[in-house]
This record gives sequence, C-alpha cells and structure tokens, in this order.
Amino acid sequence: MRCCVVSEASVPEESVSLLRDACSRRGIAFDAICAKGFDFDPTQRLQPGDLLYNAATSVASRRVEQFVYAPGVATFYSSPNRIYFAPHTHTLVTASAGIPMPKTVYVSSSDSRLLRKQAERVGGFPLVIKVLGRSAGVGTMLVESTASLQSVVEFAIAQGHSPLLCQFIPDAVHWRVIVLGPSAVAGYRNKRRPGDFRSYASTEKEDLDAQPPGLVVKAAVRGTAACELEFAGVDVLEDRVGGVWFLEANFPCYYPHAQVHGGTDIAGSMVDYLVAKAVRFREKGFADNSDA
Repeated sequence: MRCCVVSEASVPEESVSLLRDACSRRGIAFDAICAKGFDFDPTQRLQPGDLLYNAATSVASRRVEQFVYAPGVATFYSSPNRIYFAPHTHTLVTASAGIPMPKTVYVSSSDSRLLRKQAERVGGFPLVIKVLGRSAGVGTMLVESTASLQSVVEFAIAQGHSPLLCQFIPDAVHWRVIVLGPSAVAGYRNKRRPGDFRSYASTEKEDLDAQPPGLVVKAAVRGTAACELEFAGVDVLEDRVGGVWFLEANFPCYYPHAQVHGGTDIAGSMVDYLVAKAVRFREKGFADNSDA
C-alpha cells in the first residue's frame, strides 16, 4: 500500500507534509507527484489498494490524478467514476438536493435590464458577486447599486469569468466545517475582517473551540454528500435567527488550519479513512469501488 498525493507549487507545503507524516507513523509508503512536468508514464499508475488525494486544483493536477488512478484505488470520491467528472455547478447540485442556500443566479451577460432582473431575483441590493476559482475571499465582492453591479460584471466577463450573483446574508456567522465521510471531524468559526463583510480563518482559541450548531453540521455533511465527495472543507453561514445557509464544499481544501491551530489530527483521519476504504475494496475484490 502506498499513498499518492498530487501537488504543485501553489499548494501549501503543510498540506502535503502533514499527510506524509501521517503515513510515516502508519508505515505507509508516501509519494508526492508534482503535476508540472509529470511524464504520464504508465508505470506510474497506482495499484488496487493504494490511496490517492489531489491537493491541487489545476487542470494539470486533475489530469495527473485521473491518469494514475486505477479501479480499487481509494479516493475521497463517493462513486467510481466521479474522479473523471468535475462538476462546475455545485450550487445547482446542492440546491437540487434541498439544501438551504443563499439565492444564486449564474451571470453570462452584462446587459443592464437582465442584471436588474437577476438582482431582484436574489433579493436586491446589497448583493454578493462571486468569481469562481479563487480563495481566501479574493473574487468575492459586495455590490450595493445597479451602477456598480454593471461595471463589476462587465469587468469579470471581460476577464473570462462567469460570475455568480448571490443573496447577501447580513450579520452572519461564518463556519468552516471539515467533513470526512458521514460526519464532521472539525469545525471552527471564522472572523469577520475589520471594515469588511468577508471573513478569515481565526487563530484565536475562542473561535477554534467554538462548536458549530447541529444544523450547520447537518448542512455541511449533506452538501458534501450531494457533491459526491467524502472529504471537504465546507463553508456555512448562520444568520441572526439561527438559520443556516450552505455556501460551498471545497475540495481539495486547506485542512491544516484545523490541525495546526485547532489541534485535530485531520491528516491522520484522512489516511485512516482511505486505508479503511481500500480494505473494503480488497474484501470485495474490487468488483465495485463505490463506498459501501
């Protein structure tokens, strides 16, 4: 058995090193593959019973992940072929599953009449514009008028993006929940930036020790499952009256925050989960590598 992690320069070093250390403590061979420069040699393909995690988000890393995968390899995808298909419509997937979310519409035009209708559809101003593929709040913008909406959307589309318009949930608490399999293994409260509507991962003990409400955890677990994932860093908002609003299931995610600052061995739990899944595959003879 060996654990293979696909990585690249943009991946934080600790996202890989914590998994390497977890494997070392368990006597599992570890192999980190850099997506850039990978030679796609068939001898690099994994064997049934191995473990695979793609820590990067680029097209190159996904191609490497798909190439080295083989039936019987344990991943964090809940169905055998999910590794070959990356949905770009998580909001539609989770909404269709009945998970509470802020009202969201896809934008592909900067036509002023259309934008006004879409703004009304998500509850009016202020509203949030999200450009996909960014992290740490970059690309998430608060818009408070039709004039600013028009200019921001025009710029986003000119840059090749298809932004989302989202309902703004005022004074909400932002929770990050780490989901592994059917349950949450960690959760903490993000802090709002001074003078900003966005939040960041706090290192303060009171935020790291805060326990997300049950409804928040339930939404996080349901959203992860709807995306056919078994591991994710999930963002959920809790509004002023206790309502919950699922935002997104991030996969891969920056799990080290919960481990380095929160003290939860996320990497160890990830490895143990994949090992148990690989064992189940072996017992079933790899006839069906969906989780059972």
